[in-house]
Amino acid sequence: NNNVLLKLTFVARNCIDYECMLIFKGLLHEPARYLLVTARGSYDGGHEDLVTTATL
Repeated sequence: NNNVLLKLTFVARNCIDYECMLIFKGLLHEPARYLLVTARGSYDGGHEDLVTTATL
């Protein structure tokens, strides 16, 4: 087993919950590893969308 440090940065554009599934696949066909990342935006007005849109 190898250990790797993964650094994620996140800038919330709205005060809502965000969720992302990262899938890691090895070059030697090892079983895939999954990482579920959740975050919540907080409103400070620094990074605000002009229009709220839904994305898939």
